[in-house]
Amino acid sequence: MSGDLSTDINPLEIGCVDEAASTEPHKLLSHLFPSKIGGKPAWLALDQLPGEAQLRCCICSNRMTFLMQVYCPIESSVSATASDNADNNTDNDTFHRCLFFFMCSNGGCYGNVDKSSTPNAPVKVFRSQLARKNPYYPFEPPNYEASWSEIVKLIDAKQVSHPSSWQPLCALCGCPASGSEAVQCDDCSYKPGGLYCCKEHRDADATRRAEFCKLVDKQQHKMDGELLLRLWTLQSDLNDEQQFLHSNGRPLPELGLLIGPDPGNGMADDKIDMNSRFGDVPDDEVASDDANDSSSLSSENVDDDVDAAMEVADDGERRRQQQQSSPTPMHSTNQAGDAANIDAAAVADSEANRSFNEFAAGIEQLAAKETPALKQLAEFKRATRREPGQVFRYQRHGAPLLISDQSVAPAPACARCGAARQFECQITPQLLNWLPLNESPDSVGPDFGSVLVYTCSRSCPLAGELGNYAEEFVAIQYV
Repeated sequence: MSGDLSTDINPLEIGCVDEAASTEPHKLLSHLFPSKIGGKPAWLALDQLPGEAQLRCCICSNRMTFLMQVYCPIESSVSATASDNADNNTDNDTFHRCLFFFMCSNGGCYGNVDKSSTPNAPVKVFRSQLARKNPYYPFEPPNYEASWSEIVKLIDAKQVSHPSSWQPLCALCGCPASGSEAVQCDDCSYKPGGLYCCKEHRDADATRRAEFCKLVDKQQHKMDGELLLRLWTLQSDLNDEQQFLHSNGRPLPELGLLIGPDPGNGMADDKIDMNSRFGDVPDDEVASDDANDSSSLSSENVDDDVDAAMEVADDGERRRQQQQSSPTPMHSTNQAGDAANIDAAAVADSEANRSFNEFAAGIEQLAAKETPALKQLAEFKRATRREPGQVFRYQRHGAPLLISDQSVAPAPACARCGAARQFECQITPQLLNWLPLNESPDSVGPDFGSVLVYTCSRSCPLAGELGNYAEEFVAIQYV
């Protein structure tokens, strides 16, 4: 993805889950600038990360879970001159750019429209960006196809640095381990890989951690590249589907995220075969209804109503057009033929009328139920039906695809530079299909209709006293 700092609307791009990427976790590391879901954050800037307080839910104060990240560089920068941008983007501080999403796993923090936007949203987004010349990564592009063994060699040669060598990180969740609750691994003193953000994460990681402690060079207090890579990429047993809810910041299973141009632009209103483009994906679903809002509709019932009405209307219109395109002969040379043709014409007219009546009935059925909420949901479904597996939509300076008639709080100006914030991207409810949510009767998991993200229109420079990560504005729509 790329763009500039004007207000021109960028082409719509969509993102779908890439399950195959989970089998090659070494290709989802920071120096390869991935877009991905779950696992540990592949931080862009490797120091001055969001602090412990920033990574807690503003509603319940629980540790937030890393949800996903999106690599979204911009071709030009407010801090670079024209000559700088012409010179290989050397000083363009948005040459590398990434958005990091964190979510609260406490379902009770979702669904209240009074908590739909920053600073009281259960989802947070942080922006990080770097010039091509930076302290963390080589100037030349990485080998995106590097094998596991090749990356091990790069680590041993110190051409790929350990993230914890810049700032202490939790060995389990990959978030800063420098807060008041940070603890050390009990079995070894290897600090770059033996720290945890809290005792809960250390205890939860005990089984996996024990394997590494046996292999640490106790004389040198270090690990080789192979062990470091395993420590960064391997997931613990916390990815059990019943352990995410109230997991207090524990990692989600790691998946790839493929983002590219919307192939539906200018095409017929048909579903694209997503298996050939993005891998198998679950059927799209819309988030469940908001039990606290008496005006909201059950999304399951709404889906059925919208789909049924649209199917009847589409089927009726299709048959009507087929009849019109196959006219019955109006003249014949014999009387018997004339009678047969008259009968055929009458049948055809009757069939056409029946098709048209079904089409009209479908429209009336939809119109009768078309509350503002249902109308907006129908528009959302029409816009996503070509790519039913999409979990993410990106269109910097564009407009969000709303899923409900619920108003969206206006985005405040950038807290760092004062520039207006503009829409950049959104998460769709289809992402919930991929999260291991606890669905037991006595608990409620996270639920949303759509997560809308508004960022600084200038993508203003970072670093300095405020750190390398800027929190941007989030609004959540519920159905």
